[in-house]
Parts: sequence; structure tokens; C-alpha cells
Amino acid sequence: MPTITSVVKRDGHLVITYSDGVVVQRSIVYDDTVTSLPPEGYEEVGVIYVDDAAGTLIVNYNGQSITLGAGIGDGDMLKSVYDTDNDGTVDDAEKLEGSTKAQVQDHTPQAHKDSHDANTGSDKLDTAAPGTNITPEQANAVGTAETFARSDHMHYIPSGAPSTVAAANSEGTGAAFARTDHIHAREHAKYTDNEAKTQAEAAKLDDHGTPDDNVDLDASTSRHGLAVKATAPAANILNVVGLVNGETAYTNKPIHDGTNPEALGSVGPGTSLLASHRDHVHALPAIDATGAATDIATRNASTSAHGLLKKLDNTATNFMDGTGNWSAPAGGGSDAQALAFALMC
Repeated sequence: MPTITSVVKRDGHLVITYSDGVVVQRSIVYDDTVTSLPPEGYEEVGVIYVDDAAGTLIVNYNGQSITLGAGIGDGDMLKSVYDTDNDGTVDDAEKLEGSTKAQVQDHTPQAHKDSHDANTGSDKLDTAAPGTNITPEQANAVGTAETFARSDHMHYIPSGAPSTVAAANSEGTGAAFARTDHIHAREHAKYTDNEAKTQAEAAKLDDHGTPDDNVDLDASTSRHGLAVKATAPAANILNVVGLVNGETAYTNKPIHDGTNPEALGSVGPGTSLLASHRDHVHALPAIDATGAATDIATRNASTSAHGLLKKLDNTATNFMDGTGNWSAPAGGGSDAQALAFALMC
């Protein structure tokens, strides 16, 4: 049978070492007489008792008695400390009363969440104000603090005055946010209404930025506005900004095209909305298709040019002589003679 070779007190336990090297720990239950049962087949520890006055533990084993005094090891379970009400039950063990065996064996704690309440709990969890502010460039981080944040905690969000209005967009580098009612400062001094009106009226159109490619501000029949965007015409065509009956907005229109003009004919106002090139040429009509001649001699034949026959003088015996005038035959004579003379001529 393995025998006990040593008994020491450590952390509130008896540490028993046997001759075969087996080490057994037994809880020290203080009473006047306590017998510790060894493992089956091992030497039994004898009587164990405590001297409360001296604060020592007396252990009998293997026919001998040893005294384990105060200060040997730590965590001595003195009855005066662990059973303060002297009811024979360790005070901490009494806290398990009302728990089921399964709860104790499975280490299921009783409800105790309220004991950790940050304000009123008996075992408050550590809490603290958030350690960082919310900024535009703040990266996510798990954090290293040993404290918790309460459900109604608040982060400080810094705010600052916005920059002045500028011509170009910019992401910015500020570490603060702008409030919803923020106001950007102008780059110029604030004008009164009349001053602003004067400055606006003095501004030149070409002082502004390049317009967008849309017709929002084009002139129409209902308002003044900008001219329409220019459109390049085909060769020998001139485009102008125009408006015809029934339209409400200006468009680019050709002022003339490559169509030949109408031939000369009867006078009329015409309906075409196109003009003609200044070097255009009308087709000449047949002479018998023109209108009746007027009583002028502008186009009559002369000694220097061909032309129209002079207007008849309504004298049957006259003929047109070489000067282009109507004349009577020389020497008189009858009508027959005059006709014969005219035919010979």
C-alpha cells in the first residue's frame, strides 16, 4: 500500500504526497475532528483539527502528528474567517442555496445583469465618454479601451465655418463638418440692392462663362434672349437666323439655294421665302409671250442698232424710209403707183 510521505498546506488545501508519487489535494473543512478519506488502496490521513487560538492545523498520519502553522502557504480557511456565523456552513457556500444541482454543476449563474448597471449596480461596468470625435477622415477601428460606451453616449462632431465661394469644386481638407444653416462668405463686399443692380447691368456678356449647348435662354416670340447656335451651310448657301409665320423660336435658315429663278412672266408677288443670288439669270421668254409694249420708243430700231418697228402712223400711203421715219413716196401718184414704188424699193 502506498504510504503518505508528506502533507503540506497550500491555497486552502492539504497537498498529500504518497510514496508512489501520487499527489492528492483535499479541501480543509475545519471542525473539531475531520477525517480525510484517501483514494482507495492508499494510506488514510488521521485526525485533522485546528487550534483556533494558535491559528495552526494539526494533521495526524502514518503514526505521526505535524503542525501546520500560520504563514505556511496562503489562503488558510480558518473558521473564524469563512464561517463567520458559526453555522457549520462556509459563508460562500450559503450563496449557492436555492440553486439546483444542474445549475451548480453546469456553472449557470443566477440573473445578475442589474448588478453591472453603470449607475446603480453593485458591480458597475466601467464606462467612459467616447475617446475620439467624428471627423470626415476618421477610419474604422476596433479600439483598445477597457471601458464600455453607454447606449445614450454621444460623439462630438466638430463644426467650422465654410470656406468662401470659389470658382472650382474641391473636396476640401478640413476636419470639421458644416451645419445645415451654414453660409458661405462672398469673395466681394456685400452690395445693396441698387449697387447689385448697377453691377449686374454693367457686367458684359463675354465676362461670363461659356454657355452650355442648350436652348434654355434662346430668344422666342415670348421673350428676349440669345441667338441660336450657328449652323454651317452648304457651299454657295447663306444661312440666317429667321422666323416664319407659325413658328415661335428662331432657327438657322438658308436665305437662298441653288434653284434657278423663274422665267420672266406676268407680274406677281410670289410665295417663296428664299432670295436669289445677285448674279442669277432669268430665262428670256419668246417675244410673242411677253406683255403688250408701252408707247415708248426706247427699243425702236435706229441707224445704229436693231430694234422694234416704230409705231405705225396710220397713213396708208406712207412707208418707213432709211432713217426710220414714216414718209410719203416722192412725186405723188396713185395708190397703185405708190405700192409699186414701195415694192421696188
